[in-house]
Amino acid sequence: MRIRAFALLIVFAINALSAPCTGLAQRPDPWTAVMLLPPDVSIEVDLHTGERTRGQLNSAGGQELTLESDRKITTVPRSSVKRVRRRIGHNAPRGALFGLGIGAGSGALVGARMNASDDPVVLPLAILAGGLGAAFGSLFGVFIPKWETVYEAPAP
Repeated sequence: MRIRAFALLIVFAINALSAPCTGLAQRPDPWTAVMLLPPDVSIEVDLHTGERTRGQLNSAGGQELTLESDRKITTVPRSSVKRVRRRIGHNAPRGALFGLGIGAGSGALVGARMNASDDPVVLPLAILAGGLGAAFGSLFGVFIPKWETVYEAPAP
């Protein structure tokens, strides 16, 4: 009986030692995403001090990143970086939706204020106001950048 128990213990020990150890596997460094950004991409860097810097990425190494803003090159150490975001486009579709809502709402409000629900002008007025609102919202949305977070510093 002792030999059988000892053999079982050996089998379990070998099995445990031969299993891959996932608990000790290293996680990839989140800063790698910053180092993989292509040069000249628009980035926004939030610092631990609360300051924010925007510009074109020149380079990103293991311990710092360099960006250019207003023809001035700035080097930021990794230890000072709280967050890095890259520009991925603009908010024209979102602006169009907001403008559509505001324009249609305004058109409906004007139509309701006219106090004539059977007036044939009310519905076209609401549609026209919605269309104009969507156009202006889209125009404003083009000037509002859309950002994607690339790196977030771990909490201290």
